[in-house]
Amino acid sequence: MAKKSITGSAFSEAQANLDSLKAEWQVNNEKINAYVPETGDQETYDQLVTAVREATAKNESIAAFENRIKQLGSTAVSLAKTIGVLA
Repeated sequence: MAKKSITGSAFSEAQANLDSLKAEWQVNNEKINAYVPETGDQETYDQLVTAVREATAKNESIAAFENRIKQLGSTAVSLAKTIGVLA
């Protein structure tokens, strides 16, 4: 099978498309970076992210626990409230 050569105009069009994609990527990357906080202390930021993730997991676990108790019915809900595991 013979190789097809790229004509000058096809190459120019491909290069223009590539340049356009690079520019679009740069704009999108700048938009993403606008949402990332400027912090001089990456370690503190990482600790904050970890704390938020752990709190989220704990909150989701509590919500799932409450839903399981509610699925057991009104007697289980009443008992859980009495012993203080459900608000």
